[in-house]
Amino acid sequence: MVAPCTTTGDSIAVGLYPHLPCHMAYTKIGANTKTITTNAGPAVGTMIISAGSNDWKPDDAAFDRLRRKYVGRPVIWVLPGPKFEPARQSILRVAKHWGDTVLPLQGVGRDGVHPSGQGYKDSANILRTAPSYDK
Repeated sequence: MVAPCTTTGDSIAVGLYPHLPCHMAYTKIGANTKTITTNAGPAVGTMIISAGSNDWKPDDAAFDRLRRKYVGRPVIWVLPGPKFEPARQSILRVAKHWGDTVLPLQGVGRDGVHPSGQGYKDSANILRTAPSYDK
């Protein structure tokens, strides 16, 4: 049996959601971390967070505020593509602090932001096999 999940985040979370057995999604195309934090609601199962690709000036504090909404819940962060290195580094620091799992986004397409259709499927398959997924 596949563990339940909840996803929150930006357009990448919108694309991942159909490939995951998530019970709930709090997603919005173009959302930055502040908007994601405001819109994120209660969670079931593992929390999957995709943030950072719409932040002009990403910082650890913004990602930490989002993470604090899910204290006591396993979290998997989906790293934005390589062109968002400052956000990636902030997410990695926050995830390490909390002991969270981090998934590098698979199959980023030509825009350097979103995965291809296969990239979304590959990312979802990796998410479902992450050690923290079924906690």
